[in-house]
Amino acid sequence: MGIRSGTLFGLYQGVPLTERGWNYGNMLPDRIVIYQRPIESVAASPEEIEKIVRDTVIHEIGHYFGFTDKELREIDAEKRKDMQNKR
Repeated sequence: MGIRSGTLFGLYQGVPLTERGWNYGNMLPDRIVIYQRPIESVAASPEEIEKIVRDTVIHEIGHYFGFTDKELREIDAEKRKDMQNKR
């Protein structure tokens, strides 16, 4: 999976839309797996669990649409920057 460091909160399993050809078919459905224990081990509150799960699902949906981890990190950084500018 290419994990270098950190904690794995979720995993997209499937073929991203950008990699599907004209002959794509007869495949198992795509799925997103969320790992409960790693999330609970780093979260300090139920609200933080909810935030981590939401962010993880959004991240994994990004993989479905063909975004790489690097691209998703850049999008997240831009989102944080925009939120800080609104404060």
